[in-house]
Amino acid sequence: MDRCAYSGNTGTNDAVAYIRAAKQKKTKDDGRAPYADGKCAFLKQRSRSKIDWDYVTIKNRCNFPIQVLTCYYMKGEEGKCDPSRKSSWGTSDMIKAGGQTAGVSSTKSWPFLVKYFVCDMTAVKNHSKLCLLPKT
Repeated sequence: MDRCAYSGNTGTNDAVAYIRAAKQKKTKDDGRAPYADGKCAFLKQRSRSKIDWDYVTIKNRCNFPIQVLTCYYMKGEEGKCDPSRKSSWGTSDMIKAGGQTAGVSSTKSWPFLVKYFVCDMTAVKNHSKLCLLPKT
């Protein structure tokens, strides 16, 4: 089953449209890992101190390995995280089921917001599939 979802705290549905369009165009295996439900990833800012306010923990809430594409932005800068602007996005380590990894915000200060895509990395061996942004 190809799970496909977008999650983030902006309330926009642009990313869902990109994913659906990409799925409809896909006719063969293009080396992309399938998307997973956005609820699989839980992102939390770890501190608000002057030194490590940009430190983020990404936790996998699902029972399969995931990788997360993230774009951090300040309020009013949502356009920075359009999936067509690939330079604004970062990729996490692969996160095993129930595991977590660290991330770092690329914003100037806090509070910041994040848009993200979650990829299902089940059965991915030796980078046979990559967690990539939807084709635009």
